[in-house]
Amino acid sequence: MNNDGKDLQTGRFVQGNEFWKMRSRHGNTPEYDSPEKLKEACEDYFEWVSKAPLYEDKVGFYEGEAVHTAVSKMHAMTIGGLCIFIDVTFKTWTEWRKNRPDLCNVIEWAESVIKQQKFAGAAAGLLNANIIARDLGLTDKTDVTSAGDKLKYVTLDMGDKKLDQQDEDNPV
Repeated sequence: MNNDGKDLQTGRFVQGNEFWKMRSRHGNTPEYDSPEKLKEACEDYFEWVSKAPLYEDKVGFYEGEAVHTAVSKMHAMTIGGLCIFIDVTFKTWTEWRKNRPDLCNVIEWAESVIKQQKFAGAAAGLLNANIIARDLGLTDKTDVTSAGDKLKYVTLDMGDKKLDQQDEDNPV
């Protein structure tokens, strides 16, 4: 079975796969011919995410017996999840961003909502801050320079040996 719930040999969905239920609508692919329709679909996704937390199985012990408890976890919004929910491909979403000026404001708004939800969730400790920081492009960078120029001379002290490096073409 692969990640989309299909049998690798037959290409059919395996019994019990319910990924399709995540779609907001069933039937023909919806057409978003107005910003209002797209905004309504995005709002449906945001509402679904808020009402569909993920659950972690926590195991504890009571009187020598293992006790399982389902602990709800915040469900991070994603553009990919939104696309699946509103039944469009990510490629279509990015094409709309470039070529559909009528939808641009809604797309920017939806992407801002998703970014803010992830940032706030990570800041509050409800989502993994490292994963969210990478996803949002937030990084700590240390620029090792001298007055804006790269360092040109490095001495490594390795106990009884010293290695001097002066040439950037021959890295340490």
